[in-house]
Amino acid sequence: MNNTRNMLKQMVREQSPKCEFSNPSMHSYRITNQVSGVNLGIYKADSVHNALDAMAIDAGYRNYSEAESVAPAISGEIVIVKLK
Repeated sequence: MNNTRNMLKQMVREQSPKCEFSNPSMHSYRITNQVSGVNLGIYKADSVHNALDAMAIDAGYRNYSEAESVAPAISGEIVIVKLK
């Protein structure tokens, strides 16, 4: 069982250099809207900026900048907490 798990991890490393197994700088970020209280999700990324981009992509935008141009947040509305 461990051998199979290790083989799968190795395959993932080879196919995706930015996966969590091979990139120790990846962290989890919880993004919430402080005004509405909505939890917008937890995203793995190597920076706050990339976590915001991941959230925007999940919502159908190209990146966070595009999402902001469509639905701008007021200062302090979006709260990002680094989980690990």
